[in-house]
Amino acid sequence: MPMVRQWWLSNKPKRRIALRPVIDQRNRQYHFEVVSGDAIDFDPSQGTTGRLSARCLVCEQTVEATYLQQEGQEGRIEEILLAVVYVDQASTSKQYRVAAQSDYEILGELETELAQLLEGNDQSLLSIPNESLPYLRSIFNVHVYGITEWGQLFNARQVFVALKFIEKIQEAYKQITQVASEEYAQAIVTYLALSLDRLIEYNTTSCVWQTGSEAITPTFGRQALPMIWDYVEVNPFSGSIGDWEKNLQRTADVIQHCARTASKAADIYHGTATRLPHNHSSLSAVITDPPYYDAVPYADLSDFFYVWLRRSVGNCYPDVFETPLTPKSTEIVQLAERNTLYQHKDKEFYEEQLTEAFREANRVLVDSGIFVVVFAHKSTTAWETLLNSLLQAGLVVTASWPLHTETSSRLRSHGSGSLASSIFIVCRKRVADHEGVFDDVSTALRVRIRDRLDFFWSQGIRGADFFISAIGPAVEVFGRYKTVRKLSGEVVSVSDLLTLIQEAVADYALGQIMNGRYRMGAVDAPTRFYVMYRWSYGKDKLTFDDARRLAQALGAEVGELIHRLGLLKQSGEDVNLLGPLQREKVERLGERGREGADVPLIDLVHRAVLLWREGDRMALANYLTTHAMGREDALRAVAQALVNVLPDGDRERQLLEGFLVGQDNLPPADMGREVRLPGME
Repeated sequence: MPMVRQWWLSNKPKRRIALRPVIDQRNRQYHFEVVSGDAIDFDPSQGTTGRLSARCLVCEQTVEATYLQQEGQEGRIEEILLAVVYVDQASTSKQYRVAAQSDYEILGELETELAQLLEGNDQSLLSIPNESLPYLRSIFNVHVYGITEWGQLFNARQVFVALKFIEKIQEAYKQITQVASEEYAQAIVTYLALSLDRLIEYNTTSCVWQTGSEAITPTFGRQALPMIWDYVEVNPFSGSIGDWEKNLQRTADVIQHCARTASKAADIYHGTATRLPHNHSSLSAVITDPPYYDAVPYADLSDFFYVWLRRSVGNCYPDVFETPLTPKSTEIVQLAERNTLYQHKDKEFYEEQLTEAFREANRVLVDSGIFVVVFAHKSTTAWETLLNSLLQAGLVVTASWPLHTETSSRLRSHGSGSLASSIFIVCRKRVADHEGVFDDVSTALRVRIRDRLDFFWSQGIRGADFFISAIGPAVEVFGRYKTVRKLSGEVVSVSDLLTLIQEAVADYALGQIMNGRYRMGAVDAPTRFYVMYRWSYGKDKLTFDDARRLAQALGAEVGELIHRLGLLKQSGEDVNLLGPLQREKVERLGERGREGADVPLIDLVHRAVLLWREGDRMALANYLTTHAMGREDALRAVAQALVNVLPDGDRERQLLEGFLVGQDNLPPADMGREVRLPGME
């Protein structure tokens, strides 16, 4: 039963190539063929695997994910080579063919050579990494399929390639020391080892073939290890992206670039952020990119590279590579919910240690020094923690700049806690000694936010990045005071500050999205929430707490959005926003209740586009006359706003566009007909 997500090999607009399974039902067998253009008479996007199940090509039987996990843990999942991509020398374009018998023979020969390589060398230097690979919920999921060691991420050919390169690096070290110093030899083989680590990242069973660009995405296209069923590997001497020469050249380019940045060599210290090896008031600037709360398991990710470096250059740095894996006990991240192995790394641990690290930075700064923090997380909870730590450490934000730091192709940017922009927060030592009154501070804060939002909007910053970009300017105002109090005497918390920021940004952004016609008070709260969620997060999930904060800022109740309106669906600690297609079976969607109260505009929009999809123009005309009378202009404005924020090709956007185009050409209403939707009976 081949496990394949989809059958596309190339899915470019003018270059469609697919691998077609050919089923022999009589003999219960199958084989594959490469087809292109008009010969693609099936849907290549429909593979055999889904998120929770897999389907047999021959018998069409479906198995659950739990069965696959059990098979993996029992070691009964094997590999088959499906296709080969190569370059036609005549046209220099990529070509595809099905795997041949000779390909399988080469694989068999490599398994034999790998065994001989392992037997004929020192196992302490040349060995398959058997160090433990942990399970981290929602980040490292390969563990549930029986992949519990780092070496299990590689097939025999990939392991052979890695070990053969390591063997040559060790030989190079010996040869260089015969003509140069050991220090020089150590430097050269270190660069070679770093290049090899990059090559290894392109040669695992977690690499993905991108059909839209016909290119390979390496293991950490996103900072996680999900189970990849249909992977791709690169020929290390092919001349393609990810091969040895290109990785070596990349290393050389970095060396050359760094050599040009300064004439003085840098001093590098190996230590911890909570104990800096510097005197009080000795540095003019401290710049840090701290861990993003619970989003990225940095030390565990580094183990992927560490286990290979330990084999390639561990003998050059015995003190550095003394432990089997990277040390993790003091790493400042929150992973308690991911694995009980890290149960001490909870929210309190992260906050305490982050504050301690910021205090240490404050200690070593001169009075006029600056402290720069780079942060990129969607979660307001993560930002609340960061800001609290800065304030408790005696630091105040004086400027902030969103910089676009992530590529659009980076997989981590989709459906994750990461932003497309990183926020560079500039801080100084906090010297304020007087208190502020919240009413006065909030007025100044709104003026400052408005000024910066105009600039950020003009620079093309949108969505979640826009929300987060406003935090810095707001904290600039907030940090002018030792504390800010309400008239009641209660201290204004960072949480209160973030809510105020969200309210101000939502009002500004809603006005921009809806072309200045509707602001916060002119559109009902659930509709405001829906539009702003789609604009900020698209189809991504959101933590319940962040959804609650966003709803609160927009005047909505998250409980009502989930339970009464069915706009949100909760799954564990996360929520997803439901579009019209997911709300099709909501009873009496978009209809006034017995009390005759107006329903949210978003319900009207969703019911209207569903009727439009059914093609019953009379039913749509009747519905709008009955339930949207007097609100047609607002309904159209909301629909147009959603069209503006949804991406091209999105199904919801297509429905909205169709409705907007056809609304003016509806027949006169016939109030004798009842308006129902399929599935609502």
